[in-house]
Formats: sequence, C-alpha cells, structure tokens
Amino acid sequence: YNAVLPRVKNAIRDVRVLAFPAPAGDGEALRAVRIISTQGDELTQLLDGQPHELPENKDYGQLSLTWEFETPQTVRSVLFTHHNGNQRAGKLLASENGSDFKPVRDFTLDRRGGDQVLLPSCPSGVSTLPTTAKFFRIEMPWHTGRDGRTLGIALSSGARLELAEEKQLAIASRQNTPPWDTFMWPVTPEPGAGTTIAPDKVVDLTSKVGADGRLNWEVPAGNWVIQRVSTIQTGSKAGPTPKDMEGFDIDKMSKEAAKRHIDNGLVKGLWNRLTPAERKGLTHAIADSYEQGYQNWTPEMIPEFIKRYGYDPTPWLPVFSGRIVGSAAQSDRFLWDVRRLVADLIATNYVGGLRDAVNPLGMKLWLEPYGH
Repeated sequence: YNAVLPRVKNAIRDVRVLAFPAPAGDGEALRAVRIISTQGDELTQLLDGQPHELPENKDYGQLSLTWEFETPQTVRSVLFTHHNGNQRAGKLLASENGSDFKPVRDFTLDRRGGDQVLLPSCPSGVSTLPTTAKFFRIEMPWHTGRDGRTLGIALSSGARLELAEEKQLAIASRQNTPPWDTFMWPVTPEPGAGTTIAPDKVVDLTSKVGADGRLNWEVPAGNWVIQRVSTIQTGSKAGPTPKDMEGFDIDKMSKEAAKRHIDNGLVKGLWNRLTPAERKGLTHAIADSYEQGYQNWTPEMIPEFIKRYGYDPTPWLPVFSGRIVGSAAQSDRFLWDVRRLVADLIATNYVGGLRDAVNPLGMKLWLEPYGH
C-alpha cells in the first residue's frame, strides 16, 4: 500500500493510523433483492444506510420497511443515520416467509440535545443477537416536521457496540444535571467468533505516515482495514458572553489551556488594571455552569491513559468507530475508562487549573459545578 490517506473531515490533528484484519461483515450493508414500504417506493431509497432528504413536513405515520433477501441472512446490527433533535421508538422483526414476523428487539433512537451533541447527525447503532432470516422489517413512527427530514437505515451482518456514540461521549446528556443512571446502558450481546477485532492484531502505522499523509506499508495477506483516527473541534463556543469575548471553548482537559484562559482573558486583564489596594476587593473568581456539550479527547490523552490505567489505549481506538475490540464487555470497559479519565482530567486540569491560576492573584475559585 502506497497512497495518501483520505483526511477525516474537519480534522485538526491525527491521533493514530491503525490497521487490523477486517471482521466479518465489517462496514457492509446487506443488499436486499426486494424492498417493500407501506409508503410506496418513496422510502426504499433509505435502505442503503446513507442519509437521504425526505419531503418537508410529511407524516408517514407508522413507518414500515421490509427487506427481502434471496437467501437467509444473519443480522447483528442496524445503523440509523438521522436528524439530531428527535427521539423515536421502533421495532426490528424477522420472518422466514414474509408473512409471519417475530420481534427481534425493540429500540429507541434518541438524538435530542440540539447543539449539545458533539457529532452532527450522529448515527445510532442498534445491536442484536445474531438473527438469521430471509425477511426483516423495521417499524417506527416518523414525521419529517417533528423528527427531521434526514434518514438512512442499513442492516448489517457486522457486529457493532450498542450505543457506542453515547458511551464515548459523542452525545451529550439531555439534562444539565443528569440522573444517576444516565451512564448506565443495556449490555451489548456478544456477537460471536470472527466478528470482532483481536487487540493483539491491531497494527500501529502512525510512524509509516509521511507529513503529506502518505502511507507506505507492506500489507500482510488477508483483508485489512486502515483507520485514520483524528480529532475535530467540538464547535462549542463560550456563552453567554459579550460580543467582543466570543470564541471557541478551551480544552477542558488541559491545565495549560485553563491557565492561558485566565492569564490572557478578563480575569488577569482586570487584575492588571487595578492598584494593589483595589485588588483586595477581588476575592473570588467564579466559573459558571457549563452546558456546552462534551469533549472526549485531549492531546495528552494517551500518556495520561497509560499512566492512570496501566495499559495503552491504542489497540482499542477502533471502538470509537462502533467496532468491537476483544469482546463487547471489554470494549464497554475501555469506554468506561475513557469516560472516567475525561471526568478526572476535567476535575484536575480544568477546575484545578483555574484554581491554580487565580490563587497567585489573591483569589479563590468558586465553582458552579453542574453541567461540567
């Protein structure tokens, strides 16, 4: 392999370039020989998994889409690409003859939160126990005025970690003070042999990528996936704030960023303009509540991860794409470690960093903690 790798859209920094043997069914949408819709041919376009624009303000009622395959197919996951801001409940059903359908599982698509989501139009992955049938059906209500005009659905024999986007903090909590069970989710079914990535088979190719993004690698025998893992900005901006102080949020997991925010912003600027006597009136700096969504990465994430947890997260990075590394249980535990580290770094580097920056100015830090 000798080519320039495609750039991740809006990427600002590469994290790692990885390769791993492709799990069975990875990234493939099952192709039906016939698709049946209760709304006619208009909606059959949806079933390639890509987002499609639907007519404006149309009520489809109980949407029903049926896949018919030439031979029985095994489904392990369903991927929905849809509009942010809605919540829909639906069902996946299966049939051997196209008439008698049995429920496979219920599901909920929840993309409420508006601008607080980290990934725009973030997909929803639904996992299921391996189910083999010749016919599959999705049933759910849909109204383009209420639920959004963008929708795409794909059935796959590939395995996918249930609610991977929520678990990696790509989707913000819908409440400023999340209930105690916000970060508790149903267990992902173990998908079976050949459908997951062995962590010891993940190859780190980062050192083989040139400054121009060209990868030169002698590919081993077999079918391999090359994955470019990059970071993008959350797009979150400070607010509410005066017009002349608008701007992107700082890295909430960086103590250096917190110090720069104090030293180059309003707090130190005001302090510099005051006389020593006047500065005695400044006793506290206040960090207001924060409801601007999540972040899940910082440049020092990998070394901090190794220091705190004693293992390298690099082989587990494919989990961020919804793939399962090792087992579903192991992948869930990895994302637990990610969330725990994010919380700890925000506490020590953002809150602690603000405190360390204002204390030398003779002030204490007062924090309104919810939303952080």
